[in-house]
Amino acid sequence: MCQPPPRSILITLVLIPFLLRSCYSSPIADLAVEIRQAVDCYDVNTTFDTSCWETLNLSGYLNDPETGWNHTVPVCTGEDLDSTCCLSTEPWTTCYLRLAHGAPGADCSEINAQFCSYNPSLNVDPRIAPYVGYIVKNIYAINDLFTTWYNALQYAANEALSIVQQVINEVDLPQNTNFILRDILFALTVGLAYIAGPGTGGLTGLIFATAFAGKAFLRGANQAPTVARGMWPAGTESSIMIQIGDIESELNSALGNTSTMFNSGLELLMSDMPAFVDFASTGMFSGSQDLSLPKEVDGLDIALRTFIVSNAMSSNGWHASVAVDVTRDDIASNVAGSGGSDCSWHGPNDEFCGDYIWYSDATMRAFTLTGTQNLNGTMQLLNDILTSEWSTLPMLFDGAYNCTVAGFHGGPPVQIEPNGELNMFLSDTVG
Repeated sequence: MCQPPPRSILITLVLIPFLLRSCYSSPIADLAVEIRQAVDCYDVNTTFDTSCWETLNLSGYLNDPETGWNHTVPVCTGEDLDSTCCLSTEPWTTCYLRLAHGAPGADCSEINAQFCSYNPSLNVDPRIAPYVGYIVKNIYAINDLFTTWYNALQYAANEALSIVQQVINEVDLPQNTNFILRDILFALTVGLAYIAGPGTGGLTGLIFATAFAGKAFLRGANQAPTVARGMWPAGTESSIMIQIGDIESELNSALGNTSTMFNSGLELLMSDMPAFVDFASTGMFSGSQDLSLPKEVDGLDIALRTFIVSNAMSSNGWHASVAVDVTRDDIASNVAGSGGSDCSWHGPNDEFCGDYIWYSDATMRAFTLTGTQNLNGTMQLLNDILTSEWSTLPMLFDGAYNCTVAGFHGGPPVQIEPNGELNMFLSDTVG
């Protein structure tokens, strides 16, 4: 369990990384915990339910080493398809859908697949129909999430890029900020997982369906880390350096590369049975909740926005120091070690004290933001971050602190730990 350091410790941060394994809870409810009536998972006419993956033991049904479908389905001896075998060159999901529907045609092995529209009809023995129905549903649902997520990226990129000139005007007129193109693409494509993680307090317009879809992906990726590694590989060659003023043209030119990233994850699931089983075993793709994303998703760009503004701030001398385990009274009365200065509380939620202190009620931390040429009057920048929706202050401050204390810094914005944890860092830190 994460423990805060002693109250008197001050840590200076360069804004702003973000760590999914955070020391404070997510403001998004545990969406997998549903108040539900008892469901008969063996009744093919009942509504799909997230509990049925476990109830039906679908992991064993697919991949048991002795009785699992993956180990018992025959391999076709020739190139002619029939109703009982799979081609050796055929993705297992393509074969499964063909056998389940009793006819070829369905193919969900890639994003934007033309032949992956959900088809509930089954042509199987009624005794196995409940199992087959749920596997078919999971295949279609996972492809749909990847495909609609990819299709929403153009809008998300445009929304994130809309703040660039504002950030340049207020934070980086000399245009000191440089980015690695790979990192920009990572920050854009990781948005759905980012909004489902801890520390995203203050997001506006985040609809329940988007949060549920993000949680479904995040939990699946933590169960099947090879999927995340396929989408956000370490040591990628996309290392072109670009200036902040050139982000729009460079990102628009590189958006096509994101299809490769999404296909890398999806193709693995649709061709690697163990990875699919791990990813789907959370049960979240087995429920009745629609995981489709519209082409215009509020909040999907927040990771890239945070990445842009935080790097612009750090490149231009802005930094934050933090006092931990302090109260509002400590700060307002200037208790030693609190970072306070006999200041008065103000702001939409009385979260600001004086001109440069932001207080996190959720974590009892006081952050002091300063710049090299403006040691006090930083309130205008903080207000602009909020009103212009460049990011949220929990993302900028609490997220940075969590990453710093955990010892994570450097490297690309996305890192997958050996134990499968998916960590997202939107900037570097300094001591």
